[in-house]
Order: sequence, then structure tokens, then C-alpha cells
Amino acid sequence: MMERQAKVWGERENLVCPICKKSFNALKSQHRIYCSRACFRKARYRRIIRKCLVCGKKFEMFPHQDKKYCSSKCVGISRRSGVYWKNKKRYMERKYINGQIVLVHRYLMEKKLGRELTSHEIVHHIDMDNQNNDISNLYLCSGIADHMKTHKSIEELVKEFLEDRIITFMDGKYVYTNSRSMGREANNI
Repeated sequence: MMERQAKVWGERENLVCPICKKSFNALKSQHRIYCSRACFRKARYRRIIRKCLVCGKKFEMFPHQDKKYCSSKCVGISRRSGVYWKNKKRYMERKYINGQIVLVHRYLMEKKLGRELTSHEIVHHIDMDNQNNDISNLYLCSGIADHMKTHKSIEELVKEFLEDRIITFMDGKYVYTNSRSMGREANNI
């Protein structure tokens, strides 16, 4: 009888599986890293734990991912924090404080009063500039009616100035008409 010769498929190498730490033999041409499909799956679906940069919550992710936030909500918070955002044609400053998004002018008023504002209390910007959050520029209105009275007083003042011809409306702007400041624009009216 003829002796059978084993077919040589290629060079073999001894490897160590990075998951289970077992040694195994594999062909060099296969470029194997893991000893079995089970170890391959464990490596493929292995997750690491990170801490969210916004809320501090721990979350799982794959090692190849570069996530910094636990959710799309925290991503949005990180983008909006400390920048001006559009709210009905006005820009107001928001910040992330104590795990929540807060409007800066409300936060400053709360610090001044030493208590939290109720949901119906409104902080009014005296100079009508929503970006000016200086505490001397903020006035606390007890509710919507009080806030409307504040704005109504400005409108009444403008009406009086128009009647007394202290200001006039020209080319889409209110302009002083008295002799001291002829042609100077009336800002924030």
C-alpha cells in the first residue's frame, strides 16, 4: 500500500487568543487573531464604560467609538451651553448649571433673591437688550400681567414723546427732534 502524504496548506503559527488567553494553531495565511467564533463575538461586541461630560452619567460604548456624551440630549446641551439661542426673534443666553439648562437672567435673579423663581415670574430686561444680563438691568415681574404693564408703559411713553414732538418716526426709526440732539436716533424705543 501506498502511504498517504498529508497535504501542506501553508505555514502554521502558534498564537494566543486575546480574549480567553488560550494558545492555538492557525495558518499564517488566515490572519487569525481569535481562537474561535465565540471569542471573536466577545471581542466584536465588547463595550467599555465612559462618563458623560455633561451630566456625569455612565454609559457603554464600543472601543472604536469616540463618544463623549451619553445621549443626543447631552450633545445638544453641550452645543447650546453658554451661547446665544434664538427665542421668538430674541437671543437669550443659556448655561448648563447643576445638571439643567437655565436662562442666565433667571439664574442671576434667583441668586440675587436667594430663592428659586416660580414658573409664572418673569425677568424683564430694563434696556430691552436680552443679551445684557447685568443684574442692574433686570427687573422681576410677578406675572404676565405685570410684564405687560411694564411694556405698556414704554409704549405710552413713546406715544407721549410723539405727541410732544420730542421724537418722530422717519425711515423706519424713531428719531429725536429736539434742538439739543437733532438727528440722533432714539435707541431701544
